[in-house]
Amino acid sequence: MRTPAELLAAPADDFVAGFLGAERGLKLLSLSTLADVPQQPAPADGERWRLVTSGRGEPLGWRDTEGPDGDRAPLLPVRPLRDGDSLLAALDESLASPAGLVARVDADGVLTGVTERDRIHEHAGRRRAEASRADAGRAEAGRADGGRAEASRTEAGRAEAGRADGGQADTSRTEAGRTEAGRTDAGRADGGRTDAGWAETGQAEADRADAGRTNADRADAPGNAPGSAPEADDVPDVTA
Repeated sequence: MRTPAELLAAPADDFVAGFLGAERGLKLLSLSTLADVPQQPAPADGERWRLVTSGRGEPLGWRDTEGPDGDRAPLLPVRPLRDGDSLLAALDESLASPAGLVARVDADGVLTGVTERDRIHEHAGRRRAEASRADAGRAEAGRADGGRAEASRTEAGRAEAGRADGGQADTSRTEAGRTEAGRTDAGRADGGRTDAGWAETGQAEADRADAGRTNADRADAPGNAPGSAPEADDVPDVTA
């Protein structure tokens, strides 16, 4: 389970980022704590700003020792923070503090040190930068996904074009096959007609040969030969 701070630093997607809104950076600071921000000892005597504490070590306020009243100057408000307090609260206090320092205390409210305004700003900026990098990473991932989707569509278009070309080629081959088959059938028909013509021609030749033989037989019959004399019985009697 991701913590709210992790969710703000790196939203799962653009929808979550949009849901968190434009103030996500401030929300992130409100969920990030002072625990990782280093601290240093409170200003020593002799420096302009002195952090006045109680006998138990609890911060009471800031005193400007270089003011007109010196050590008798009135205390200015201080809001000490614990490690569990947010970076956003520390940022606010660092801007409100006249010394530019944030007083740090333990669980009992006893002073443990101070943190400079610049250190708090540095950590706050780092957290906001992490959120910006996460946004940039999502944007880059979105462009990459868009590029892959475009490539997929291009490949799908090429595949579709290939299938269309293949279909056209199959159609062309089918039409060519039909044309070739038609030519073959036509050739067979022409061959059949040629064979029939040859058969008819042969039959006519045979008929003419038969007719010639018949005529020859008639010519060879007795009495039909040229120059042959009639038989004796056939000669008419002219002596009477």
